[in-house]
Amino acid sequence: MTALALLGTGCLPRGAPPAGQQIIADRQASLVGMVPPDGDGMLRLLVTHPGAEVGALDLYVAAVGASGGPPTETLLVPDYDIVDGLGCNYKVAPCSSVLARSLWAHQTTGAFVWVNPVTGYRLDLPQYPMLMSPSGERIFNFDSGLGTQAGSGRLDDADGTSIALDDVAYPVFSAGDDFYYSTQEGDLMRIPLSGAAEKVTTGLVASSPGASQVAVPGLYSLAPFAVVPTPDGMLLFLRRATSASAASQLFVRDPLSGAETALPFDAPGVPLVSTDGRWLVDASEGSGGRLTFFDYRANDTEVVDFGVPVFSGEWRPQHSDFWAASRTWNADATVETVIQWILSPTAAPIMVPNLDTAVPTFTPDGSYWLSTPDFDMTKSRVQVGPADDPNGPKFQLNPANTSADPIWILDDDRLVASVYTKDTDIEARTDAIVLDPRTGDSLVLGERGWLAAVGQTRVLGLFHSDEMRGDLTVSEIDTGRQTVLAPEFAVTAFAEPQGADQLAPGTRIAYQFQARTDSPYDGIWVATCP
Repeated sequence: MTALALLGTGCLPRGAPPAGQQIIADRQASLVGMVPPDGDGMLRLLVTHPGAEVGALDLYVAAVGASGGPPTETLLVPDYDIVDGLGCNYKVAPCSSVLARSLWAHQTTGAFVWVNPVTGYRLDLPQYPMLMSPSGERIFNFDSGLGTQAGSGRLDDADGTSIALDDVAYPVFSAGDDFYYSTQEGDLMRIPLSGAAEKVTTGLVASSPGASQVAVPGLYSLAPFAVVPTPDGMLLFLRRATSASAASQLFVRDPLSGAETALPFDAPGVPLVSTDGRWLVDASEGSGGRLTFFDYRANDTEVVDFGVPVFSGEWRPQHSDFWAASRTWNADATVETVIQWILSPTAAPIMVPNLDTAVPTFTPDGSYWLSTPDFDMTKSRVQVGPADDPNGPKFQLNPANTSADPIWILDDDRLVASVYTKDTDIEARTDAIVLDPRTGDSLVLGERGWLAAVGQTRVLGLFHSDEMRGDLTVSEIDTGRQTVLAPEFAVTAFAEPQGADQLAPGTRIAYQFQARTDSPYDGIWVATCP
């Protein structure tokens, strides 16, 4: 009897039982996501249950009140295609397919479903390409699909409202979810969120129906217009015909004054805009070893010649210097030489040899930049140093023969990274570390697992992983002190963000617990962050 008792408890967790409240006691239920807070105090979890057919899964939203208790489950997507998933890269929120009032997913039949996880409003959509706003709360579709004939289409909002349009040639969503489109006659129209259509301007060049799904900086397409966010509002780029011929000219409209200014270069695409919204640059010019910087408000043009071709590039955040790279190969194409160029309309070019930028390239305030000396993105040492001194000393983020991916940057510029040795380790066997770029001090926050959430003072991870299960652990970033919420058999976890902090004390954490054999602890739990 003693042997049988020991055998029956052999797969229960070691130590204390899981923390928090078990809200779904079902071994077959899987936690696949979390809906961002809607402001009503409800915690909404995305859960799959077995469907009617063998092997099928149905996607539900499980709503839990502030006081806990059994959830209310609502079917969102039957026959859910888990292969396409919800865009939870590295199993970490935010998930690209899940927003507070918008969720989109595929069914195994290939159908595309757009649903409001709060109200349950659902829209079945065609499979040809469509435009979706940055928040995911608006969708536009041509009736015959993008890239076919112009004309009729439909703008749908997540609140269930719909607007039929009959003369759309080129559609774009702005960063603020406003819908802009040009007509075949060259009018530029705008439909704000929860507003009526209004004419912005006229006289744009004609465009092919559905010429592109979106106009973005650096996209080389002769689009009739583009919309770029700046601190002062939406900057409009307008392509107008200069004569009866096919020639055209790109103008920029000031979001404050409404004044239009012709650009001093013939950009084939949308110029790249500095983060302060002041300077414009045509990155395509870089292939010729020169760049033209244009301050459209001061009508100031500065040409920088640096003699070697560079490609693409990016503005340093909150600064007016543009970083681009030149890449050359030796005669037998076995050795690549990379040089970073820091180009500015107000200073001489700076050359940084033998370094490639990493991802991300800068901290949000532009104080530090990330680089790699390895030129092999499958196995790259990442280093960080002050962007004001790009050739100065740098600190190593991860050791040699390891990779760091993904990398999170905290508000104080410290870097949190998942570090791994083998490519096969990225899913479930990474070490979590934090590095202070000011001092080079680093600290291990967790080992052999993966991060589930990164806050400003804490991280949540599933560490000491074995067969995709681990210890659900909260680690303090300053000290490395750990609190285990669920030992050994946590499968996945999501944290409900509180303002700008993804993991503040008191944050609700949902996680799935599944022992290797049936356990009374199996199911989905909700706990709070210590």
